[in-house]
Amino acid sequence: MQTVRREIHTLKGLGSTYGFPSITIIAHRLDNYLVDLETPNTRQLDDVYKFLDRMQEITGGGVNPDDDEVSKIVRTLPAKAAEEDFQGVSNIEILLVAGSRIVRHAIEGEPTGPLKGSSVAGFHPTTKHNAAKAVQPSSETMMSI
Repeated sequence: MQTVRREIHTLKGLGSTYGFPSITIIAHRLDNYLVDLETPNTRQLDDVYKFLDRMQEITGGGVNPDDDEVSKIVRTLPAKAAEEDFQGVSNIEILLVAGSRIVRHAIEGEPTGPLKGSSVAGFHPTTKHNAAKAVQPSSETMMSI
């Protein structure tokens, strides 16, 4: 998994360099999806392929999608596993400005987190440490909240 994470990090950097900022956004989402994932199960591997398929479609077409299309693509990408309590919630973009460790615990429902084990599924979180750094991803992915 460490090699996969390194490659995803490389894609994040190269996307914008070669005129595909959407690749950077999708790779960032994939990087977030893979946080703390050591041994993916079959569903998680299928989800990873969904990210990779979207990136391949974009680069194969040779044209970076406009902002509206990128927003639509991002909203179709998988989020962390769903819990029964939140199965009706899906494809909600949220921007959380806080220490990433705190946010990760809250979103993933770590036992020590504020939500104490109740995973918030269907949300696509982007974590930034301060408001200044939050401006770019919020404009790129058109956050719902």
